[in-house]
Amino acid sequence: MVLQIIVKNIAKDFGKKRNAVHAIKDIDLQVEQGEFLGIMGPSGAGKTTLLDIISSNERPDHGQVIIDGIDMTQEHDRVLAKYRRNKMGFIYQSFELLDSLNVKENIILPLVLNHASKKLIEQRFKHLNTLLNISDLSERGIDDLSLGQRQLIAAARALINNPEILFADEPTGSLDSKSATILLNYMQLINKKENTTILMATHDAFTASYCKRVVFIKDGSIFSEIVNSGNRNDFFEQIINMQRTIGGGSYFNVPENN
Repeated sequence: MVLQIIVKNIAKDFGKKRNAVHAIKDIDLQVEQGEFLGIMGPSGAGKTTLLDIISSNERPDHGQVIIDGIDMTQEHDRVLAKYRRNKMGFIYQSFELLDSLNVKENIILPLVLNHASKKLIEQRFKHLNTLLNISDLSERGIDDLSLGQRQLIAAARALINNPEILFADEPTGSLDSKSATILLNYMQLINKKENTTILMATHDAFTASYCKRVVFIKDGSIFSEIVNSGNRNDFFEQIINMQRTIGGGSYFNVPENN
């Protein structure tokens, strides 16, 4: 079966009655296998909530999220937890690293939980260490890391299980431009070579320019979308122009031609 994500009429409120905040309002969205989808919008527009609902970390008030033909909104929590562990990877904006484990232990945790062989764990750990240039951090504690280093460790943990779907919430938010480019190039590589489906929330135009398609959210609803024609400079300018239209956003670099 071709992996496909179908979002039907989902909505999510936080709070009650007059104090309710309408985070997501009746969103419909379809993501094909192998897409690299960006989700953009001003702060508070609903980007993180949308990612959380699609990944089944949050249940909508109504609507459906169908992945692999499975209605994720109807499945038991245990089934969803297993699916996330086996099929998904997550780069959280808040990192979600465990202070009780060192860097290596945090990175390999998904493979340990899946009872992977020691040989496979070491192979994938070494692979990501080299790609993300984090080899010298392996034995350090989480409290000893900078924000940027924590971001890279969180990314390595999300990627070590070779997920079919990668969810990334502001994955470059704490990174300098060099580290961000390294991570984005790797995300683009696995998207192209391994057909990994990626959904990434960001407010940064440079980061979003790596995507194949970007949807823009305003006040909890999809406002517009643009598709990358293959030229990152042109796509970058389109993103900037749309950000000016809806408000919010930033960028720290201008892409070079590919």
